[in-house]
Amino acid sequence: MHRVSRLAPALPLGVALVLAGSIPSASARSAAPCAKIAPTLDSGASISVGRFTDRGWVPVELAGAPVPEGTEISLTIDFHGKVDGHTGCNRITGVAEMDAGLLVLGPLAITRMTCTEPRMALEKAYLDALSEVVSFAVGLDDNLYLSRADGSVALCLRPCR
Repeated sequence: MHRVSRLAPALPLGVALVLAGSIPSASARSAAPCAKIAPTLDSGASISVGRFTDRGWVPVELAGAPVPEGTEISLTIDFHGKVDGHTGCNRITGVAEMDAGLLVLGPLAITRMTCTEPRMALEKAYLDALSEVVSFAVGLDDNLYLSRADGSVALCLRPCR
């Protein structure tokens, strides 16, 4: 596993508006709220790779803000580290390095279709968050917490239904 240096994100106003629900017909996802700090082994979290691989995931929160319904954002990582997903506008594919509780995504390839500005801003925020991930935990709430090097949660995802 290799270490990647990453900077903490700042959400531009456009992304904050998207996350606040400016996408037409979007409402906040109905799921258990995500913890601000990723769950730990002491709190019953799992750091087993098998708990999150070979399942589809959709974000509930991105950088602490709710992700609206209808964004079509998704992430799947298979047990061998193949990454597939959708940014709400473009497809992503790539690789993941993972071990118990550790996760680094990339390099990731992305298609280059253009969408409306709110979707493009959300896509950028999603890709930025994915690039910051260094660890994971699956909480007792069955949410997948992807965290930054400082321990803050970059993304909180729920299993696809």
